[in-house]
Amino acid sequence: MFPERRMMKAQPNSDSQHMASDFKDIYMPHGLLRNGDLQTILGQHIPEDASIVMEQEQLILFDAGPDRTELETDRAVRLLGVYTPGRSPLNAPPRPKGLAMLLHGWEGDSHSAYNLILGSELIRAGYEVVRLNMRDHGPTHHLNKGIFFATLVEEVHAATHQVGLLAAGRPFFIIGASLGGNFVVRIALRHQRNPIPNLRRAIAVNPVLNPRRACILLDDHRLLQRYFRRRWLESLMKKQKLFPDLYDFTHLASVPTIWEMSDWVT
Repeated sequence: MFPERRMMKAQPNSDSQHMASDFKDIYMPHGLLRNGDLQTILGQHIPEDASIVMEQEQLILFDAGPDRTELETDRAVRLLGVYTPGRSPLNAPPRPKGLAMLLHGWEGDSHSAYNLILGSELIRAGYEVVRLNMRDHGPTHHLNKGIFFATLVEEVHAATHQVGLLAAGRPFFIIGASLGGNFVVRIALRHQRNPIPNLRRAIAVNPVLNPRRACILLDDHRLLQRYFRRRWLESLMKKQKLFPDLYDFTHLASVPTIWEMSDWVT
């Protein structure tokens, strides 16, 4: 009934166990701070030591394969990644332990707080890190004419394949949160028929597994609805400004819910 679960099951190997041992502390917030909404708000704070992943960062433009939106059939999709070399722990050999790729959530990007915090922890633990921006996330609206859809897993898979090659034989891990977790799950499912080089483990944090239900829940939560509706509308208006001959999203300013916006855009 659930073939996906059987496909994703994997036996622990030394590389993934090694990575797990690098992050063995259990996060347990104070009882007064366990509310999900409060955790979301507090998660926007970026501690000073989370800037490590931004040191020596380098931009990489990935060829992400054919454009499934069919607006640019003459060239490949382009996705922007941010690479940071690893730092070896004290008294450790200079060779990085592996490469980790981080995928942000909806309307997040490579420099979202959670990506900077996790990325910096990975750097301190001796890993290289690539933070990949999906289409129309971060400073990337100009790179492709077509707008972002959560169905465009092929281009993210293609970019992930290239990131895996950068591991050059070392263990490769992909980690995604929320919508990024959804992409990680789908990439892991595709891995059997379209393998990602050097992939050792796929980690999904709070993945969106039912987009329809997630959309309804967002609209039921006024604070989150206002936040994501505003961010998405800003993103679409950026696209309209860049490609005025293709888009006119001005009507969406008066559309009150994310569900109705999604229905109109699709």
